[in-house]
Amino acid sequence: MIQVKENLYKGDRKIVVEPLERVGASYISDTSGLTPGETYTFSCKIKQIPGEGKQVTNEVQMAQGHSTRYKSYGGYSRVKIVDGIVEYTFKYISDANAIICNTAVGSDGFNMGAEWSNFEIVEGENRNPVFVPSESTLEKAKRQYFIGGGTFKEVYPR
Repeated sequence: MIQVKENLYKGDRKIVVEPLERVGASYISDTSGLTPGETYTFSCKIKQIPGEGKQVTNEVQMAQGHSTRYKSYGGYSRVKIVDGIVEYTFKYISDANAIICNTAVGSDGFNMGAEWSNFEIVEGENRNPVFVPSESTLEKAKRQYFIGGGTFKEVYPR
């Protein structure tokens, strides 16, 4: 039996950053509702989009940040792309309201785009083994049901 955790991410979108002459970055919000000091894991699908003369690096940079102050907290972490998925574990900082995702590491991010999708934030240090959409993004008919004292959640393969 697969045990899955609730997806705390409130959004339901795909973000595409075209290759630019500067480092491509996305502020993936919303991290509201997270508890400061607690450990969470953010994960999503990513496909790097190399610009002219660039190659896919299979590595990105991630940090907690603030989407309107354009500021990062706690420094950036190098995160490997494994089977098209990135996984970033962090202790939530109360001033942050987003996860910053750079399209590559350092100067490799120049002229490198990316397509991000299937966003997920879960409590603890490991992502779910399958993608669980945020309940807030599902129509009422597809939200979890209580069956015989347990819960059922609709899950999708990554």
